[in-house]
Amino acid sequence: MKFTQSENLILNPKRQPLNASSAGFVLLFALLISSILLATGLGISRIIMREIFLASLARESSVAFFAADTGAECAFHWYYAYKFDSSTFTSNPPLLPSRTLFCNGQAIRDGEPGPLKSVAGNQLNDIKGGVTSTFSFYTSPQSIGTVSGNKPLPCSSVTLTFLGTDINDPSSVLIKSKGYNSCDLTKAQTLERTIEYAFVR
Repeated sequence: MKFTQSENLILNPKRQPLNASSAGFVLLFALLISSILLATGLGISRIIMREIFLASLARESSVAFFAADTGAECAFHWYYAYKFDSSTFTSNPPLLPSRTLFCNGQAIRDGEPGPLKSVAGNQLNDIKGGVTSTFSFYTSPQSIGTVSGNKPLPCSSVTLTFLGTDINDPSSVLIKSKGYNSCDLTKAQTLERTIEYAFVR
């Protein structure tokens, strides 16, 4: 038995032909859902990018801190080896000890430029045994031997100061070690961490 269109609608009253207004509502509803999903995705991606940046910042901060700690430990070692001993200036002529330090396998000598780079250039090592001695060196194991690639190497800048009224008999010593995740201070991503130790001789 065949039914005409009008008879079919009478037998199935819930079935209505799709008109233009219904089609527009479906399209608007689809656009609304798509916009909500897109906004949610963008919000999640911003949170993820921020978390990645903070994680990277924390990692680089740890690199700078351990570089500062390495510099302080090296200064302690050579201080107890009397490489910074100013009392050697009391003799005439002065009996200067060897002014060569070895930190992380690198020879550090007076007047030679350290790895720390700034607008003014490399920092000169000054281990003269006076009131203040300064030196810098790479703290990463990758710095030993040939360095390849563009990965920035961490380094430490150490200042050792004799405190007191008499340079030949200082009352205390101050070791200030600055650690950097990159030796190039001109870069905006360079982080600095500082460790200070003061102790009585």
